[in-house]
Amino acid sequence: MSAKPNLSVAEIELLVEEYLDLPRGTKYAWLEEKGFTQHVFDKWRRAYLGGDLAQGLVPRKGSHTPRAVKSATRKLRELERSSAAERAAFEKQIEKMKVEIAMLHEGNIAMGKAFGLLQQMSQESK
Repeated sequence: MSAKPNLSVAEIELLVEEYLDLPRGTKYAWLEEKGFTQHVFDKWRRAYLGGDLAQGLVPRKGSHTPRAVKSATRKLRELERSSAAERAAFEKQIEKMKVEIAMLHEGNIAMGKAFGLLQQMSQESK
């Protein structure tokens, strides 16, 4: 597995954006599939997050990442974790609501049947 040296800055940006949109737990497999090392891709990701790629600056061997980029990367990871937790909580809430809707729907059906029976009984008694 090696980095692909003939990629343009725009291609690297697209790859990094695609990588950042991947769900947690699938990123390593994606890197393997694309043929990138984690080390090289981390450099690209940091450069992208730091705005260096937008300026056409691609990290070279031995380049160091500024503290601000490391801090931004750390914050991004924290946001990814918190958004995943929020998403899981929302999905749990949605499932509860679906169950509640199904129960209310069944209740409406039962009420409709009971109302129909009452009408039928009132018409028979006349």
